[in-house]
Amino acid sequence: MRISASKIIAFFFGCKYYFYLHYILKLPIDQNKWLIMGSISHDIISGFYKCIDLVEVKCNIYNYKKIIRDKIIPMLPLKNKYIKEIKSILNGFIWWESQRLVKYNLSYKGDLCDFLPIMNETKVETENFVGILDIVFKYGSNVHIKDWKISNTKEKKDEYELQLRFYQFLYERIFKKKVKSLSNIMIKTRTELKFKRFEDNNKFINAVLYDFKKGIKERGEDDDNWEMDGKFCAWCPYIEFCHGD
Repeated sequence: MRISASKIIAFFFGCKYYFYLHYILKLPIDQNKWLIMGSISHDIISGFYKCIDLVEVKCNIYNYKKIIRDKIIPMLPLKNKYIKEIKSILNGFIWWESQRLVKYNLSYKGDLCDFLPIMNETKVETENFVGILDIVFKYGSNVHIKDWKISNTKEKKDEYELQLRFYQFLYERIFKKKVKSLSNIMIKTRTELKFKRFEDNNKFINAVLYDFKKGIKERGEDDDNWEMDGKFCAWCPYIEFCHGD
């Protein structure tokens, strides 16, 4: 089993029975509302960065919000039953991205050479680890990793921090360059939860990996050892499997 941030978070912060069904038995997932909205929103944001270029940004620097909107609208799945919620999520992204240009322009005085991301929904992997980096910017020599969230929260959470720690671990392991900062972009609440580079991160992640592997080995493949946590059932894609009767 190659280790990812989603597996670690599912094991330590989620329902153990979900982990068993998804990662041990590898049962297919039914796409529920939250998975659909998250997937579509991520795809559209990624699509925006793929079709924007520096010339277009420079020519519309004072009308950037309209450019973002014009790029996103054709990608909207208008017949999707969750279209209103998806539009609301993407309005949060439009606001955040337009604010990013304002802040960048003030800091770098119109030099936009580093404005666009160096990574966009990029899979990074080694023999033992794998992850998807939502968006990575490099301003000058400083690398900034950012992860999109559609949660309603405005507060930092341990599971979000652990995910970012894993991404820092993976990026620095593969590219041999230090990460300057990391953050969660809470699109719906238009909030950016910022973290400075985690020092002693390798030691921390190695300890987490040890506990992760040990916990899985101790539980084995007997479903009696994987307890169900009811607080996750409302959004779990396996809810009909668990409570079908």
